[in-house]
Amino acid sequence: MEMSDAPCTVQAVLFDFGGVLADEGFYHGLHQVAREGGLDGETFFSVVSREIYTCGYLEGRVDESVFWNRIETVIGLPLPAETMRRIILDGFVLRPWMLDFVRVLRQSGLRVAMLSDQTNWLEELDSRHGFYAEFEQVFNSFRLGMSKYRPETFVRVLGEMDLQPEQVLFVDDNAGHIQRATEVGLNTILFSDQEAFISGLRAFCPGLAPLKTPKAEFPATGSLR
Repeated sequence: MEMSDAPCTVQAVLFDFGGVLADEGFYHGLHQVAREGGLDGETFFSVVSREIYTCGYLEGRVDESVFWNRIETVIGLPLPAETMRRIILDGFVLRPWMLDFVRVLRQSGLRVAMLSDQTNWLEELDSRHGFYAEFEQVFNSFRLGMSKYRPETFVRVLGEMDLQPEQVLFVDDNAGHIQRATEVGLNTILFSDQEAFISGLRAFCPGLAPLKTPKAEFPATGSLR
């Protein structure tokens, strides 16, 4: 995969992590936990998704122990917390073909960063796989102190990168995050599968050569990414 001489119409690309750069470990992990614990998967996922945000863990205002205590209080832990976190983290499997795109875009002169609603788990995953090195910057809600549920998060990231909204392409699989980014003025791609992503990316980078990778299909994903 490579770029031809046709220039991209943006200067930077922001990639989401779970559900884009990697499989969505949070959504699928919580559903697996729910199945093993005899709970309804969607209900359990919805409750945990709400609590990880409202308790402040997603934005780094409390530590992980507060989050697990909150889940135990609100809905109960169907499995030990350590088992649950292992299942969730193991579910974030990197997609090599996406990292190939990251490298090609950087080699073409674009600035490439990550913008993820994540916790200290993202750093733990990086310690396993070393993917931070692929990006100019990594904006993690846990360290940034604000998440993609807040439109001002996109304004903050633009300011730190010294870019205007129209200079940036944002790729995410969460329609709400895409809507907020669009309202701020960023160009966006709502990630659904490999084929649609490649087609969308070519609209901004027409010089992108064909990707010689088998087509992959991706199921609906969740909210922590």
